[in-house]
Amino acid sequence: MALSLSEKLNQLLISLSGFYPETGLVLLFILLITTDLIFHKQSYKPTGWLAVAGFCCIFFLSVTQYPLSFQNSSGSFLGMVHSTQYTILFKCLFQLMGILTILLAWIEKKTYAKSGEFFAILTALLLGLHLMIMGSHLIIVYLGIELVSISSYVLTYFADNKRSAQGSLRYILFGAMSSGVMLYGISWLYGLTGSLAFLDTVFWETLATQPPLLVTIAVILTLSGVLFKIAVVPFHVWAPDIYDAAPLSVVTFFSISPKLAALFILLVISQIDMIDKFGFQSFIAILSIASITIGNFSALTQSNSRKMMAYSSIAHSGFLLIGLLGRNTFSAETFLFYSITYLFINVSAFLLLLWLERITDSHTINDYKGLGMKFPGLGIAIVIVMIALAGLPPTVGFTAKLLIFSSLWTIYNQSDNVLLLILFGWGLLNIAVSIFYYLRIPYYLFFKSGTTSYPTSVKAFHWTEIILLIAVLAPVLVLFFKSSWLTESLGLFLR
Repeated sequence: MALSLSEKLNQLLISLSGFYPETGLVLLFILLITTDLIFHKQSYKPTGWLAVAGFCCIFFLSVTQYPLSFQNSSGSFLGMVHSTQYTILFKCLFQLMGILTILLAWIEKKTYAKSGEFFAILTALLLGLHLMIMGSHLIIVYLGIELVSISSYVLTYFADNKRSAQGSLRYILFGAMSSGVMLYGISWLYGLTGSLAFLDTVFWETLATQPPLLVTIAVILTLSGVLFKIAVVPFHVWAPDIYDAAPLSVVTFFSISPKLAALFILLVISQIDMIDKFGFQSFIAILSIASITIGNFSALTQSNSRKMMAYSSIAHSGFLLIGLLGRNTFSAETFLFYSITYLFINVSAFLLLLWLERITDSHTINDYKGLGMKFPGLGIAIVIVMIALAGLPPTVGFTAKLLIFSSLWTIYNQSDNVLLLILFGWGLLNIAVSIFYYLRIPYYLFFKSGTTSYPTSVKAFHWTEIILLIAVLAPVLVLFFKSSWLTESLGLFLR
């Protein structure tokens, strides 16, 4: 029975009780803008610390919603958003990434790190990520993606040079195209089903009765906006230029948070009962094979460390897609394990690259010759991170790869889909390929002699920066020996 206007308004008001973190982000955005206007002429601006404190509060508010996630199966705001244990976990990860991004911005010591606009736009981006993962209606998901995209375009330009301006413009062009294609696909889906509530079983039942060719076109068009954020092949062309143009702290955020939000949308779709009828598993497997291949083999030819990491990120997107192939708890938990550990590994990698760039003022791997002997602590840390990215022991990267391929083998035995067997063999081969480019930087650090004079004092690294590195690098090693700490915690949280 249709609800009256007053009943709908009452439901909207009730729904606000489960929307506190998002309301907090809106208020924080306004507060940051106001504070920046007040302090914009003063040398000291408290906006950075205010943003960190705000993100900590949003983290706490997200955690307090955990009991409500068991009572919110029907969704909020007339069923347009939903909150589950998964969304709460991802909200916490996004706030953690927001805090780490601010810390990395301070370490970069660029002028934008004192700009209130930078922290305000980062807050808006986090709000967009929340909407992306909470949306159970395609319009909400689209609004979240647009908010993330517009904020990302602006953050890319904060390096304030010709290269960042060009990168931002390319990002806008590619992003606008993918956004338009996605919106066009959404219009097709609405025409075919009369609804955009994509978590509703009726939506997929209606879609199954439509001509398969039309359904395929509509779904691919709609997913293009999501796949653009993950930077999977063939939606990856923007990534290398943006990684090279944007501030390194922003690149670190781009390499993790929007990607995980978009992957979460696909994870939710993968758990729908009828999704196997639409060839979703084969579609994801093809994307995974293409991304792993293009990402790894393109990274082999890179001499620019940032572009190498961009193609590495594309390959890792392919590995993360493997966690979406199964409709069981083990696959979901392996995907989450890989996501969380990838966060720590990637933040560690970009923090170390930031130090290399500070010393050499260069993105070129050839300019890192001999730095491992002058800065042995830095060199050893880079070796650890690079073997973690490659998926070798004794790092949690090995555990993550082991779990993801164990999940893939289990799914293959259950489905007998030959594409999964190809993905299994080709994925293992590509791990060997990735070793060649991941170990290139350590090779130049320790086995090539440099001719350029660099500072030799350990004071080049502030003690607070060293503490941050230890904080993000420790899980990379500890979770290899105690991976049960994370797996058991995930099991308890999600059940």
